[in-house]
Amino acid sequence: MAEDSIDVLANGVRHFIKNPIMLAPFICLLIVFIILTIIEGAILSIYLSNYIGSLFQSTNDIYYSLIMLFIYAVVLLLTASFFGAGLTGMAKTAVATGKTSFSDMVTYGKKGFLKFFELSVVFVVLGLLALIFFIPLYLQLGSFTDLLTGYLLVDLATFLSKLGIAYMAFSAGVVLSVIYFLVLWIAFFYAYYAAIVDDLSFVNALKKSVSMLKNKKALGFVILLTLFIAVLIDGSSLFVWIFSFLGPLSVLGPYVYDILVMVILTFGYVCGARMYMTIEGQSVSDAKND
Repeated sequence: MAEDSIDVLANGVRHFIKNPIMLAPFICLLIVFIILTIIEGAILSIYLSNYIGSLFQSTNDIYYSLIMLFIYAVVLLLTASFFGAGLTGMAKTAVATGKTSFSDMVTYGKKGFLKFFELSVVFVVLGLLALIFFIPLYLQLGSFTDLLTGYLLVDLATFLSKLGIAYMAFSAGVVLSVIYFLVLWIAFFYAYYAAIVDDLSFVNALKKSVSMLKNKKALGFVILLTLFIAVLIDGSSLFVWIFSFLGPLSVLGPYVYDILVMVILTFGYVCGARMYMTIEGQSVSDAKND
């Protein structure tokens, strides 16, 4: 029987406190990201150093740069998929047995990174479709810019009318995009757990995720967890503001924020795993007494 959302969150905190090793995937991913970014920056600087050359050379440099950026994005997504699958596996083990280890990350990362990658690619591609909502936005902003340029040539009523249209287009684009991403996020939420916990193919995992959302408790939990994490991450930015008043220590603000975000996201993974496993009727450990 599925636990209540509040119980899942409480047990998620207990699992995380007893298994801080679950921060390892995010720490490793951060290190890899820094290394890849340095390498990518060095390679791009070499290609772009000749940008002021002939048009042919500049065009080639742009093509090479785009290819390098694409390779960088794919490699980074593959790396993130490995650590994401590893963290999901660690969360599964922690929820099932009360304990997990670094070796669980490696085991599940190797086993499930490809399915995790496939789900992520589909999510990104579908996410890019949100740009469709911004097309009227860009068109209206363009006309609004022209309107500002010729402001002295139009009467105030015309100006305010077109300003209202531009604002409504902007608001509609933002609202539709937010709704679209939320629906997409909710639809994919349990797919990652289905792919790793139950070893389903990415297609079956996605079907499983959508079917699980028919359960009101499962759907309510995703919405609650999403809002909870969003509030925590937004609240964590307060530390950046606090550190900004501490003189030389102000440089620590962004690092503290990054650490808090990693903790919050790891906590989210654990809670998601526990809810998925309880809904599916799988055995879970007693987080209070482990």
